[in-house]
Amino acid sequence: MVIGGVINSNVPGDTDTTPGQITAKLNFANGDFMQNVAGNFLFKLSSPVGHFLPQTNLFVVTNLPYGQKITGNVVSNGTSTVVPNAMVLLFPPPRPGKGGPSGQPIAGTMANSSGAYSLPAPPGTYMPTAFYSTLLANFNNSPVVALSGGATLTTNLSLTNATASISGTVVDAANSNLALPGVLVSAESTNGLMGVGFAGTNGAFTLPAQPGPWSVHVDDTALIIQGRLGLQNRPTVNAGTLGIELAYPRATALFYGQVKDSLGNPLVGIDVYVQDNNNQYETDGYADANGNYFAGAVGDLNGDSWQASVSSDSSPTNYMFSQPAFDQNGGTNLSPGMTVPANFTALLATNHITGYLKDNNNNPISGVNIWANATINGTSFGPGVNTDTTGYYSINVGNGTWTVGVSCGGGDNSLSTSYMCPGQQSVTISNNNSVVNFVALREPSQIGGVLTDNNSNPIANAWTYAYDPNGINPGANGSTDGSGHFTFGVTNGTWNVGISCGPGGSGSLETMGYLCVSEQTVSVTNSTATVNFVAPQAPYQLTGWVRDNKGQPLAYVDVYANATINGSTFGLDVQTDSDGNYSFNVANGLWDVSVDCGELSGNGNLCPGDQLVGITNGNGVAGFTAPAAAYQLTGWVKDNNNQPLASLDVYANATINGTTFGLDVLTDNNGNYSFNVSSGLWDISLDCGELSGRGYQCANDQSVNISNASAALDFTVTNNAPSSDVLDYYAMKQEAFFQTGPSNVIPDTNHGPFNAIYGIVQSSLGTVPIANLDLPLGGQAAFPPGSSGLELEIYNTFSSQQALDGAYPAGNYTFAMATMDNGFQSPVLAMPVLAYPAAQRVSNYAAAQAINPSGSFMLQWSNPPDATTNDYTEVFVTDANGSLVFSTAAPATNLAAALNGTVTSVVMPANTFKLGAAYTGVVSFIRITNVNATGYPGAVGVTCVSVRTRLPLVTLSAAPVLSQPARKSGSVFSFQLSGLPGQTYTILASTNLAKTNWVPVLTTNLSSSPALIQDNQATNKQRFYRARVGQ
Repeated sequence: MVIGGVINSNVPGDTDTTPGQITAKLNFANGDFMQNVAGNFLFKLSSPVGHFLPQTNLFVVTNLPYGQKITGNVVSNGTSTVVPNAMVLLFPPPRPGKGGPSGQPIAGTMANSSGAYSLPAPPGTYMPTAFYSTLLANFNNSPVVALSGGATLTTNLSLTNATASISGTVVDAANSNLALPGVLVSAESTNGLMGVGFAGTNGAFTLPAQPGPWSVHVDDTALIIQGRLGLQNRPTVNAGTLGIELAYPRATALFYGQVKDSLGNPLVGIDVYVQDNNNQYETDGYADANGNYFAGAVGDLNGDSWQASVSSDSSPTNYMFSQPAFDQNGGTNLSPGMTVPANFTALLATNHITGYLKDNNNNPISGVNIWANATINGTSFGPGVNTDTTGYYSINVGNGTWTVGVSCGGGDNSLSTSYMCPGQQSVTISNNNSVVNFVALREPSQIGGVLTDNNSNPIANAWTYAYDPNGINPGANGSTDGSGHFTFGVTNGTWNVGISCGPGGSGSLETMGYLCVSEQTVSVTNSTATVNFVAPQAPYQLTGWVRDNKGQPLAYVDVYANATINGSTFGLDVQTDSDGNYSFNVANGLWDVSVDCGELSGNGNLCPGDQLVGITNGNGVAGFTAPAAAYQLTGWVKDNNNQPLASLDVYANATINGTTFGLDVLTDNNGNYSFNVSSGLWDISLDCGELSGRGYQCANDQSVNISNASAALDFTVTNNAPSSDVLDYYAMKQEAFFQTGPSNVIPDTNHGPFNAIYGIVQSSLGTVPIANLDLPLGGQAAFPPGSSGLELEIYNTFSSQQALDGAYPAGNYTFAMATMDNGFQSPVLAMPVLAYPAAQRVSNYAAAQAINPSGSFMLQWSNPPDATTNDYTEVFVTDANGSLVFSTAAPATNLAAALNGTVTSVVMPANTFKLGAAYTGVVSFIRITNVNATGYPGAVGVTCVSVRTRLPLVTLSAAPVLSQPARKSGSVFSFQLSGLPGQTYTILASTNLAKTNWVPVLTTNLSSSPALIQDNQATNKQRFYRARVGQ
């Protein structure tokens, strides 16, 4: 296979230029261990379009005749019953502190019809294991044997009964009709069992299993000959699952180069490991007799970069290998057809850095990677090794100054998150050895739990995290183990605990085929807290596309899917790819699918309505067409005195090619409005309820045909004289909260948190010159004079509900009003004993901290669970000076136009906010408890109970901000970059603030804010970062 003019020799093809003749070479050193199992093989040469008859030949693969061997019988369940024709593979022994083999098979053979096997091998320590199509291997029972020179070791290998099976197909990721035959498929349980099988000519396979969850995959080395890459995230299914589809992408880009020692001699069989930084794909390339290797990759992964390095599994003793320059800069982005040369140099490393890793009680910590980094003659080297069962390690190094550290942050071969990560240490090697010891201190408190699916099966390798909602203490993270358990060591305090979700990335629930789960909050003080999660399986696909009216894909648009399943609400979010396609993993239920209208509007497209998709034991599809809105529909709304009507809802509706589109915008302070529209017949209307509440007659709808041009429509409304001096009056008690994070709300002590609010809404200024409020237990409170504003209000705050009820108890409140035209009025409102609704929470809090002022912004929140359409919601936003910049209709002054209590979002128009500014948002929920419609003729009085949530709103700034630093490993450091999307930023680093030699790390055109920045070469003892606008 040829990529970018470079031949990938791992993939067989016609290498003969003679017409009418085909020469296809099979590279036995390509890393696919199945090609090296001793036995009889049938190789088939065929034409995919039938140019010639298929040719099949028999080849016999034999092992080298070493002077020592391992022999024995393959038996069933530890008995004397032999298993004929089983496959026997010779694995390297387990790593210190780990179970199971530590790498790919070294050799293999087939047992004969009597179950006997014989496997010659070089002297060494091995783990021989048998496999059979209907039985299970058990790594827990596999022997570990030491084979010495000239010896014959005899050991029987036992297989375990299977009581269930798993079946499916192996296919191409871009074309599920294209099968990938002949590859070895395996399923591994959480308790050390493994079943294997081969994909047939149609890609179908069946694997033995026992009840419980199984991780199913095709090893990436088995796909090398197919020209495809493996997946780092393996799907987990239950035994008995049928029809699982394993899809693997074709390599569209290529890494290639040579592996040599410092004298230029080729090193044969060295494994060059290639992966993307989002931990989706992986593959290997193995150096041939000339030291050449080839390793495929996938181009166009939307900014996901790739890295290549020599795998420690194949590194020869006493050598260390260089790292490519792009690895030191966080990897390289690839496009289809791109080839990247990367050579590796091995230096002799006969000196050692040794030491131990122990806890503060002097207990050894095994199986943890200790890394070392140094730059020697301008080339970077980074060897590493795991601690053994006694906590000791030894790293082969050469002369130079080395930074040594412990891999932290959770995950495989990483220090448990129960410990604080020890600091890095520096040591100089000059023809000498050195000792570097580490002591890891335990955190004072622990948070642990278990993650299971809806069938109580454990979910392994899921990324878990805990963070301080107040942002004071550093967070913790890690992965669930084989039994679904996780644990963190944390400082004392309150912690939000969750499971990683969202598309892409290793350990994400959505990527692993489960629905996302909500975070939980716990508090610990020198104690242990347990937090368990249940993530329902999502075995089905909900797919679709977003395109414009010309069929052109709309890339990188957010698509949302929401469903309530068994009383729990689940929400998913994914972006369309470069072809406008999207895909969700979902469970059975009724899913509401929608697209981000703000993003579409910002791109100049109309927003299509939601679609409901029922998932019942199958997949679903929802496609969206968002026509380009190339034209403008503008106008104004004024009264009969030519006065503009501000903040009035204007609606536009049209049916285009069978799809109905609805738009809504508020008039500005001058009464103007503007819509972006496409060609079609549009109906334009005003909010009649809002107009009525303001004392105006409603204007009739108007229609306009947009035909490849913009248009204008204006409205004039007539003012009605009010029939009463008072429109309404009210008595309200309110509990106030302040939202400090995505899910955390606290009492708003700066504004209560308990408030008594009593009001009178005049029909016009001064119609109620004097008014007082008579309290139930005697006493009186005075309203402001009628000339002070249309709404007269008594507003008192209290630190507790008890204090509020003491001053303003339940009972009758008399509104004593002296009016201009209606005489003296004394209506009474009966305030009952109140139950306060649950606090509202803004659900897109993170987005509200990074608003792009140039586009519209949708604020979303959750209402109390018992909210109805008879309740009301009010939203308003003020700037830093307290000036109002946005508001919905207030129930007190415009009840008909107010949002009802089931509304959970509101769109704030583009240019509502300014760049780099801070605002305060307020969401109030109001429930009417009593109504008096007769106490004051022509006016309505109500008693209410309310909850209010206040939160900060922040807009993006072109000025960059760096935040949330995190050390992920000894050489990997990450942080967030916030700034203006579309702006170019350069990240620079320096080891000393006093110096001026800041070195560029990367330049990025910020696609979204915030963005995760990762420095994979952060090996210095200290390193400072800054961001610069531009290049």
